Amino acid sequence: MSEVRKSDIHRDLHKAHRDAEGWAATFTPDGAFNTMVGHDALVGFVKMWREKLNGATRKHWNNNLQITGNSKEASAYVYLMLLDYSTKPATILTTGTYTDTLTKTKDGWRFTKRITKGDVAPGAPSPPAAGTPPK
Repeated sequence: MSEVRKSDIHRDLHKAHRDAEGWAATFTPDGAFNTMVGHDALVGFVKMWREKLNGATRKHWNNNLQITGNSKEASAYVYLMLLDYSTKPATILTTGTYTDTLTKTKDGWRFTKRITKGDVAPGAPSPPAAGTPPK
């Protein structure tokens, strides 16, 4: 399987994010996005995202897509940045990663699982103990 074909599914996923049925169709019928499993749950998530979570004014920017696999299954890892473009300038809301499991079906490549992991800023260094000379 070529890298171009594997990347097509990632393009299709993000192109369809405004269309709940189209987005769910990029997954296998039993596919999972985080805790939402199956077609109906995936469609419901997109509708909730757009109607209740301001998804209509947000865009995902992905970078550094890494894909490994064979002609039947693949794994992918990609950086994520979520932007709110209702603000001027646009605001970065969060960053993180997606870890994907993909399967080649009769209809092409489909996500079987997509897991989102948000970045967590490193904690501030602890102050030196009382009586410890500064470095």
